[in-house]
Amino acid sequence: MKRLDQATWHSRLFIATSVWASFLAGLWELPCMQLSAALAEQADSTTANMPAGSGVSPRGKRNIRDLQMSGWRKVCFEVSPAEKVCRTTNSGLMETGQQMVRFDLIETGAAEGRIQMLLPHGMYLRADVALRVDQGEPLRIPFDWCFANACVAAGPASPRFISELRSGRILTVEMVDSSLLTISAALSLDPFKVVNDGPPVHLFDDSLSPKN
Repeated sequence: MKRLDQATWHSRLFIATSVWASFLAGLWELPCMQLSAALAEQADSTTANMPAGSGVSPRGKRNIRDLQMSGWRKVCFEVSPAEKVCRTTNSGLMETGQQMVRFDLIETGAAEGRIQMLLPHGMYLRADVALRVDQGEPLRIPFDWCFANACVAAGPASPRFISELRSGRILTVEMVDSSLLTISAALSLDPFKVVNDGPPVHLFDDSLSPKN
Protein backbone atom coordinates (compact mmCIF):
# COMPACT_ATOMS: atom_id res chain seq x y z
CA MET A 1 0.00 0.00 0.00
CA LYS A 2 1.35 3.45 -0.88
CA ARG A 3 2.51 5.46 2.13
CA LEU A 4 0.19 8.39 2.88
CA ASP A 5 1.64 11.90 2.68
CA GLN A 6 1.33 14.05 5.79
CA ALA A 7 -1.57 16.17 4.52
CA THR A 8 -3.62 13.10 3.55
CA TRP A 9 -2.85 11.40 6.87
CA HIS A 10 -4.00 14.40 8.91
CA SER A 11 -7.14 14.78 6.77
CA ARG A 12 -8.16 11.17 7.32
CA LEU A 13 -7.22 11.31 10.97
CA PHE A 14 -9.52 14.33 11.31
CA ILE A 15 -12.41 12.32 9.84
CA ALA A 16 -11.84 9.52 12.32
CA THR A 17 -11.45 11.99 15.18
CA SER A 18 -14.69 13.75 14.26
CA VAL A 19 -16.67 10.51 14.51
CA TRP A 20 -14.96 9.49 17.71
CA ALA A 21 -15.58 12.88 19.30
CA SER A 22 -19.31 12.34 18.81
CA PHE A 23 -19.06 9.30 21.09
CA LEU A 24 -17.70 11.45 23.92
CA ALA A 25 -20.80 13.53 24.62
CA GLY A 26 -21.90 13.09 28.20
CA LEU A 27 -18.86 11.04 29.24
CA TRP A 28 -16.95 13.85 30.97
CA GLU A 29 -19.66 15.58 33.00
CA LEU A 30 -18.08 15.42 36.45
CA PRO A 31 -16.90 18.95 37.40
CA CYS A 32 -13.20 19.37 38.13
CA MET A 33 -13.73 19.98 41.85
CA GLN A 34 -15.75 16.76 42.18
CA LEU A 35 -13.15 14.88 40.17
CA SER A 36 -10.34 16.10 42.44
CA ALA A 37 -12.31 15.02 45.49
CA ALA A 38 -13.02 11.60 44.00
CA LEU A 39 -9.35 11.11 43.20
CA ALA A 40 -8.34 12.12 46.71
CA GLU A 41 -10.59 9.44 48.18
CA GLN A 42 -8.94 6.74 46.04
CA ALA A 43 -5.30 7.86 46.07
CA ASP A 44 -2.19 7.88 48.26
CA SER A 45 0.26 10.80 48.16
CA THR A 46 3.92 9.78 47.83
CA THR A 47 7.05 11.50 46.55
CA ALA A 48 7.46 11.19 42.78
CA ASN A 49 9.27 12.72 39.82
CA MET A 50 7.41 15.12 37.57
CA PRO A 51 7.48 14.26 33.86
CA ALA A 52 10.34 15.84 31.92
CA GLY A 53 9.63 19.23 30.39
CA SER A 54 6.87 20.17 32.83
CA GLY A 55 8.83 23.17 34.13
CA VAL A 56 7.72 22.57 37.73
CA SER A 57 9.09 20.87 40.83
CA PRO A 58 7.65 17.51 41.96
CA ARG A 59 5.08 17.53 44.75
CA GLY A 60 3.86 13.96 44.92
CA LYS A 61 1.97 11.19 43.20
CA ARG A 62 -1.57 9.78 43.25
CA ASN A 63 -2.08 6.21 42.13
CA ILE A 64 -5.64 5.76 40.89
CA ARG A 65 -7.13 2.58 42.28
CA ASP A 66 -9.97 0.38 41.08
CA LEU A 67 -10.32 1.75 37.58
CA GLN A 68 -13.05 -0.15 35.76
CA MET A 69 -11.80 -0.81 32.24
CA SER A 70 -14.12 -1.04 29.24
CA GLY A 71 -11.81 -3.60 27.64
CA TRP A 72 -9.84 -3.36 24.41
CA ARG A 73 -11.85 -3.03 21.20
CA LYS A 74 -11.14 -2.05 17.62
CA VAL A 75 -13.16 0.44 15.56
CA CYS A 76 -12.40 1.21 11.89
CA PHE A 77 -13.35 3.98 9.45
CA GLU A 78 -13.33 3.11 5.74
CA VAL A 79 -11.89 6.25 4.11
CA SER A 80 -11.71 4.56 0.67
CA PRO A 81 -12.50 1.07 -0.68
CA ALA A 82 -8.85 0.13 -0.22
CA GLU A 83 -7.99 1.92 3.05
CA LYS A 84 -9.17 2.01 6.64
CA VAL A 85 -8.28 4.10 9.66
CA CYS A 86 -8.49 1.86 12.74
CA ARG A 87 -8.43 2.60 16.45
CA THR A 88 -7.54 0.07 19.10
CA THR A 89 -9.04 1.64 22.20
CA ASN A 90 -9.68 1.21 25.92
CA SER A 91 -11.30 3.41 28.58
CA GLY A 92 -10.94 3.56 32.35
CA LEU A 93 -13.92 4.50 34.53
CA MET A 94 -13.91 5.50 38.17
CA GLU A 95 -16.40 4.01 40.64
CA THR A 96 -18.62 7.08 40.10
CA GLY A 97 -18.93 6.15 36.42
CA GLN A 98 -16.74 9.11 35.39
CA GLN A 99 -14.40 8.29 32.52
CA MET A 100 -10.86 9.04 33.69
CA VAL A 101 -8.78 8.05 30.68
CA ARG A 102 -9.28 6.87 27.10
CA PHE A 103 -6.34 5.46 25.13
CA ASP A 104 -6.44 5.09 21.33
CA LEU A 105 -3.81 3.64 19.01
CA ILE A 106 -4.69 4.95 15.52
CA GLU A 107 -3.33 3.10 12.50
CA THR A 108 -3.84 3.32 8.74
CA GLY A 109 -2.04 1.19 6.19
CA ALA A 110 1.73 1.69 6.17
CA ALA A 111 1.55 5.19 7.67
CA GLU A 112 3.08 5.85 11.07
CA GLY A 113 0.76 5.08 13.96
CA ARG A 114 -0.63 7.77 16.26
CA ILE A 115 -1.60 7.78 19.91
CA GLN A 116 -4.52 9.81 21.17
CA MET A 117 -5.46 10.20 24.83
CA LEU A 118 -8.69 11.76 26.11
CA LEU A 119 -8.34 13.08 29.65
CA PRO A 120 -10.49 15.17 32.00
CA HIS A 121 -10.12 18.89 32.51
CA GLY A 122 -8.01 19.89 35.50
CA MET A 123 -4.70 18.61 34.12
CA TYR A 124 -1.53 20.74 33.98
CA LEU A 125 -1.30 21.15 30.21
CA ARG A 126 2.39 22.16 30.10
CA ALA A 127 3.37 18.67 31.30
CA ASP A 128 3.36 15.84 28.77
CA VAL A 129 1.45 12.63 29.40
CA ALA A 130 4.00 9.84 30.01
CA LEU A 131 3.21 6.34 28.71
CA ARG A 132 5.25 3.34 29.85
CA VAL A 133 4.85 -0.34 28.97
CA ASP A 134 6.00 -2.53 31.86
CA GLN A 135 9.50 -1.27 32.80
CA GLY A 136 10.31 0.22 29.38
CA GLU A 137 11.32 3.75 28.49
CA PRO A 138 8.46 6.28 28.68
CA LEU A 139 6.89 7.76 25.58
CA ARG A 140 5.86 11.38 26.18
CA ILE A 141 2.73 12.73 24.49
CA PRO A 142 1.92 16.47 24.58
CA PHE A 143 -1.54 17.94 25.01
CA ASP A 144 -2.89 19.19 21.67
CA TRP A 145 -6.26 20.80 22.38
CA CYS A 146 -9.29 20.73 24.68
CA PHE A 147 -12.99 20.24 24.02
CA ALA A 148 -15.62 21.71 26.32
CA ASN A 149 -15.63 18.46 28.29
CA ALA A 150 -12.19 16.84 27.78
CA CYS A 151 -8.58 17.48 26.76
CA VAL A 152 -6.66 15.60 24.07
CA ALA A 153 -3.01 14.54 24.16
CA ALA A 154 -1.74 13.15 20.86
CA GLY A 155 1.48 12.25 19.10
CA PRO A 156 3.26 9.66 16.92
CA ALA A 157 3.56 6.04 18.04
CA SER A 158 6.95 4.62 17.12
CA PRO A 159 7.18 1.04 15.80
CA ARG A 160 9.13 0.18 18.96
CA PHE A 161 6.34 1.44 21.23
CA ILE A 162 3.63 -0.34 19.23
CA SER A 163 5.68 -3.55 19.51
CA GLU A 164 5.87 -3.02 23.28
CA LEU A 165 2.10 -2.57 23.46
CA ARG A 166 1.60 -5.83 21.57
CA SER A 167 3.96 -7.83 23.80
CA GLY A 168 3.62 -6.05 27.15
CA ARG A 169 1.46 -6.66 30.20
CA ILE A 170 0.74 -3.22 31.73
CA LEU A 171 0.47 0.26 30.19
CA THR A 172 1.06 2.96 32.82
CA VAL A 173 -0.33 6.43 32.09
CA GLU A 174 1.04 9.37 34.09
CA MET A 175 -0.32 12.91 33.92
CA VAL A 176 0.01 16.00 36.12
CA ASP A 177 -3.03 17.67 37.63
CA SER A 178 -3.57 21.36 38.35
CA SER A 179 -2.27 20.96 41.91
CA LEU A 180 1.02 19.68 40.40
CA LEU A 181 0.65 16.11 41.57
CA THR A 182 1.37 13.23 39.21
CA ILE A 183 -1.67 10.98 38.64
CA SER A 184 -0.86 7.42 37.62
CA ALA A 185 -3.24 4.88 36.07
CA ALA A 186 -2.48 1.30 34.98
CA LEU A 187 -4.19 -0.32 31.97
CA SER A 188 -3.87 -4.05 31.37
CA LEU A 189 -2.62 -4.91 27.88
CA ASP A 190 -4.44 -8.26 27.88
CA PRO A 191 -5.62 -8.94 25.14
CA PHE A 192 -4.35 -5.89 23.19
CA LYS A 193 -2.48 -7.90 20.52
CA VAL A 194 -5.44 -10.17 19.75
CA VAL A 195 -7.81 -7.20 19.39
CA ASN A 196 -5.28 -5.17 17.38
CA ASP A 197 -4.84 -8.06 14.92
CA GLY A 198 -8.52 -8.95 14.74
CA PRO A 199 -11.53 -7.52 12.89
CA PRO A 200 -13.24 -4.31 14.10
CA VAL A 201 -16.30 -4.48 16.32
CA HIS A 202 -17.65 -1.45 14.40
CA LEU A 203 -16.90 -0.35 10.83
CA PHE A 204 -17.95 3.04 9.40
CA ASP A 205 -17.94 3.95 5.69
CA ASP A 206 -16.67 7.20 4.14
CA SER A 207 -20.00 8.90 4.84
CA LEU A 208 -19.52 8.07 8.54
CA SER A 209 -22.43 5.63 8.50
CA PRO A 210 -22.03 2.27 10.30
CA LYS A 211 -21.44 -0.75 8.06
CA ASN A 212 -21.75 -3.37 10.81
